[in-house]
Order: sequence, then structure tokens, then C-alpha cells
Amino acid sequence: TPTVDCAIEFCLMELPARTASSEADREHTGEEVTYVISGQAELHLQGSVYRLTAGDSVQIPPSTPHRWVNDSDEEFRAVFAITPPSF
Repeated sequence: TPTVDCAIEFCLMELPARTASSEADREHTGEEVTYVISGQAELHLQGSVYRLTAGDSVQIPPSTPHRWVNDSDEEFRAVFAITPPSF
């Protein structure tokens, strides 16, 4: 269960095949570190596109527009550590 009573928050994202986390890039106040558990997806970040696969990780600075696009035929799963909690 999500809580905002601490300095860091963990979230699991499961993105079905051929979907995106949002229609457009979004930003939030928290700094984010992501570890890809399985699958592959594109990270749209500050005008660039990065392909991440299982075992990859990435840090996303606070207030940086971004979104995830799963253009594959399999589910994408990643865990996020976010500080301060914002979800």
C-alpha cells in the first residue's frame, strides 16, 4: 500500500504490451530511480528516446518530462524508487 509518510517510496509498474504510461510526457516533483525487471520499453526523456531491457536502470531527475512506451509484444515490468514520495 502506498504511503507518503516516509522519505522514499517504491512502486511497481506493469505496462501491458503495445501501451504507454501516458499519451504525453509527464513530470513530477520526485527524483526517480528505475530498475527493469522484465520486458523492454522505450523511455522518452528530455527529447531523447532510450530503450531499456531487463537488468537496466536509469535515474530521472525531479520535474523532468518523461513517459514509458512498451512497443513490444510482452509485458514490461519495472520497480521505481521515488523521493520524496509523489504517487
